[in-house]
Amino acid sequence: RNINDKAGSTHPEQLQALTVASEADFGVAYDGDADRCLAVDRDGNIVDGDKIMGALAVHMRDEGQLAKDTLVVTVMSNLGLILAMQEAGIKTVQTGVGDRYVLEAMLEGGYSLGGEQSGHIIAKKYATTGDGILSSLLLARMVKESGRDLADLTSFIKRLPQTLINVGGVDRSRANTDPAVQEAVAAAEAVLGNTGRVLLRPSGTEPLVRVMVEAATQEEADSIAASLADVVKVSDEDIEWLTGGAPIDEVVDRWLGMGPSLVVVTRGKHGSLAVTSSGLRFTKTPGDVKVVDTVGAGDSFMGGIIDAMWGMGLRGADARETLRALPEEQVRAIVDRASAVSDVTVSRKGANPPWAHELS
Repeated sequence: RNINDKAGSTHPEQLQALTVASEADFGVAYDGDADRCLAVDRDGNIVDGDKIMGALAVHMRDEGQLAKDTLVVTVMSNLGLILAMQEAGIKTVQTGVGDRYVLEAMLEGGYSLGGEQSGHIIAKKYATTGDGILSSLLLARMVKESGRDLADLTSFIKRLPQTLINVGGVDRSRANTDPAVQEAVAAAEAVLGNTGRVLLRPSGTEPLVRVMVEAATQEEADSIAASLADVVKVSDEDIEWLTGGAPIDEVVDRWLGMGPSLVVVTRGKHGSLAVTSSGLRFTKTPGDVKVVDTVGAGDSFMGGIIDAMWGMGLRGADARETLRALPEEQVRAIVDRASAVSDVTVSRKGANPPWAHELS
């Protein structure tokens, strides 16, 4: 069973409504094992890990408790946090993704505060791991001692619009060394200047690269991210979060106009949608499967896309023109394969995708 399904810090909608309705100073939501948390201010706005860390860093610095006036964050922290810390006179150290890397940097550098955008926060004076309850207590103490509300305490951190996409069918080992990739990234960074950034993160388990773009506007972030990808897989929840609820068809069409050849949207119990730049549109209804656990459903669907494309020889820059002219039967085969992989994954406990022989 997915303990984070429609609950806690991954789905804070109920907390947002309750915080506003009860006129509380702020609310806190934890994930299933409570090692991370997100907050909601009195107006119902989400206060993510970046904003929590930034506010705590300034408060601790003012109290003389922030070692070396430095905050440790990962490369996934929003650029808005980094800029806000610079403006506040606080240094930042960036690490790889994962609280273990944050802790390693804290121990090595003698720092006292660090964490992740997701809400994993480490206050080394009290613990050496993320603890959502501890983080919320530190948050409450800061609000009480400062006499200011949470919205005010975090208002100086302006989150830059961010787009995250998965680029499949690539050699992830070359993501940060391939000349063509580096040329494309350099061109994107030249456009962004000091107002954004591009981050490529090769997956540790799949032949895909995660592309993150931050820019001054959501439209610019979307455009640059799309220009770096040929195939984009996204969920309907991702689109809602990224765009604030814009119609899926409108978002897909806009993205296709920016460069990708294929956009695939997973829609939970409503199946999936695949649209190509040539105008093909294919809807896949969900299979007749008993859902046991949804953990890994999205990743396994992406794995199925990659597996299908790999089998068709659709990988690397050489396949770009072929991708732009995919016939309907190939689009259908790609989505069918992805759905079959995901169906098996959700039919059993844990993120346990199928072996190839289980799909034959």
